[in-house]
Order: sequence, then C-alpha cells, then structure tokens
Amino acid sequence: MSELRTKLDEAIPSDAIQTKPGKGSLSYVRGGWVTDRANQVFGHDGWSCETRSIRFLHGGEPLKVKDKAIVLAEATVRVTHLASGAFREGTAVGTGEMSDPRSAFHNAVGEAETDARKRALACFGRHLGGQLYLGKEDARSKPGPAEGQSRANDAARAAAVQAAKDALDVLEAATSRREAAMAWSDVGKVWGLLDDELKERLTKARDKAKARIGREGRAA
Repeated sequence: MSELRTKLDEAIPSDAIQTKPGKGSLSYVRGGWVTDRANQVFGHDGWSCETRSIRFLHGGEPLKVKDKAIVLAEATVRVTHLASGAFREGTAVGTGEMSDPRSAFHNAVGEAETDARKRALACFGRHLGGQLYLGKEDARSKPGPAEGQSRANDAARAAAVQAAKDALDVLEAATSRREAAMAWSDVGKVWGLLDDELKERLTKARDKAKARIGREGRAA
C-alpha cells in the first residue's frame, strides 16, 4: 500500500493540466487522462466505476430555447479500489445543448458522468486530480469542488431563465387555452430555478392570458 500511496501522491505533469478561459481561469485535466492514470495506478482490473444516480434538473423534459433543446443532468459516480474496498463518490452537473433532444440528453449525461468520475478519482490523491482541488503550489489555480458545482448551477439557472422568458413571450401573446397551458407547463419545469421577480411576471402573464382568452371565447 505504501507504493500505491506514493503513486497517488505524485504531482500531475504540468503538460496534462488544461486551463479554461474566462473569468477566474479554471484548471482541469481531461477525463481520458484521469482514467488512463487510474489504470496505471490501480491496474486495469484493480478498480471499478459505478453510476449511482442520474437526475435531470428540469423534470426530465428538455428546456426549449429558440431552436435548441437544453438538458441539465446531475450524476453521482462511485469509484472503488477493489483490493482494499475503499471507495469515493463524486457528483457533477452536465449540460447538453443540441437541436435534437436525444443528442442533448446523451451529451448532458456523458458530461455529468465524466466530471463526477473525475471528482471521485480526485479524492484518492493528488495524482488523480486531487492536486487541483487541494490548492497545491504547483497547481495553476486553486478551484475547489464547490466552485465547479457553482458554475454548473449558474449554467442551469441561465438556461432556466431563458426558457422562462420564452414562455413569458408566449403567454403574453397566447390566443388559445392550449397555447397558454403548454407555455405554463414549460415554466413549471424550471420554476425552482427562477427568482421571485420573474415568477411574479410569469404569474401575472398567465392570469392575464386566462382572462383575455376567456373574454375572446365568450365573444365568439
């Protein structure tokens, strides 16, 4: 086990560390690189990976933003070192944005599982990604697990707000009960991610649509 511990404590090679551009640069290693290193450290048959859960953050239906389907999936993955029985779990959110809803679901789940597996492996030691989370001096930045989750949550909220605004436009122009009901159904999928001000605007638009459509129905 001392040899294993030594391997796990090794620093990540600098050329394996990537940096995502943008505000507060985020350092990361690719999922394929981490998997390859896990095979080298534990052995190809020395560890296992199990997806414990998949949860969709919008009720299982894709969000519709213009001509795109957006899917937000949360995965929890368990990685087990078979010789010792020690295991670690990681949770992450993935986003899929495609014109084809099925492809959006596939991409969201794949991204969530890959990032969750990376988080679980990082808990075993510096060499499998822990260096990036522990703020070691030789890491290019010092992101914590909560930072990555926060960014995923921000992406989820942004997609939810856009979907809600699209539904608001439909509610304000709806000419039939079915049209208004479908728009309100889309709102329900993302309600928990909206702020109070937008919720109030949506509720008022729904009530006005009901009154307007009701008047037009009686006039007909």
